[in-house]
Amino acid sequence: MKLNCQICGKGYIHSPARSANSKYCSNECFRVAKYTGRFVKCLECNKDFYIPKNRLGANYCSVDCYNKNRKRITGAEHGNWKGGNKSLVCRVCGREYLIPRKRIAKSKYCSPECRSVDLKTRYKGAGSPAWRGGKTPSNILIRNSTDYAKWRDDVFARDKWICQDCGQVGGKLHVHHVFNFADFPEHRLDIWNGITLCEECHSLLHGRTINSFGNKRS
Repeated sequence: MKLNCQICGKGYIHSPARSANSKYCSNECFRVAKYTGRFVKCLECNKDFYIPKNRLGANYCSVDCYNKNRKRITGAEHGNWKGGNKSLVCRVCGREYLIPRKRIAKSKYCSPECRSVDLKTRYKGAGSPAWRGGKTPSNILIRNSTDYAKWRDDVFARDKWICQDCGQVGGKLHVHHVFNFADFPEHRLDIWNGITLCEECHSLLHGRTINSFGNKRS
């Protein structure tokens, strides 16, 4: 019976009784297959190619064939296909978005912006783990708010970061309320009610002095 050697590809004659187990034409080809490598057929181009022992199990003759096969086998045809991305609805804006299935359990928002908005509303006041019954005074809450920080920045930008009393540029600057914070709550965040002063001018305006270490004295 005529067979083809799996190492050198040469045809050889073998007895029909043992042809099912015969793969090599000679002992030399058998030793090559056992101790070094063998010829296999490329899954992409069907060309026979030799692989050494340390690469046994390779299915492609070249990187080009490997890349061509990977590009063609995508989506549901791929061996690692898990069903693709899943469509979810953002809990903040209600917009549908796609998310990998491995992240479904933890995904709730379509973007970092929506996550930030939700956390600011849900964990504010009594919803915050640090809530202690509303002990913080209202004036502290206002002074630590983002609206108050924006008001200060707007006043600084309007005055070009220059003290409106002594003309100091930059450094330690404060924003002074023309109509004071306590008596005129309706004007606390009005830009026209703020004026840029340096630390020293602001302290003198309130009847305080600053020692050599920068600490205020009554």
